[in-house]
Amino acid sequence: MPLSIIGPGCEITGDLFSGGEIHLAGKVIGTIRCQKLVVLKGGRLTGLMVAEQASLQGTIEGQVSGCSLDIGGTAEIKGDIFCDRLSLQRGAKCSGKINRREAAPDDNKDTPPATLMLPVPNLA
Repeated sequence: MPLSIIGPGCEITGDLFSGGEIHLAGKVIGTIRCQKLVVLKGGRLTGLMVAEQASLQGTIEGQVSGCSLDIGGTAEIKGDIFCDRLSLQRGAKCSGKINRREAAPDDNKDTPPATLMLPVPNLA
């Protein structure tokens, strides 16, 4: 599974789509859709999060949707949560409703994933 890292000090405004894993230690304003998301302590997302699996230790302001969510003790979630399985550790701060994932209005499984094409240099 490909891994993308948004490091501390990095700030992105826009939507991120990945068929793999994203680690967020910086800031994103927009939507993140991926297979697995790890928001590290100090990481921040302002917008929509959709991931099959997520481990959250940072801050999310916006809707959170996933099959399996692990919300750690340093996490702060300000928005509604849609999931099938939820683990919530002591110390986590959540403000919003917790719902079954099928109810998520923005989680459309019929939407095809976006493809990012990057040029690869010819090393021959």
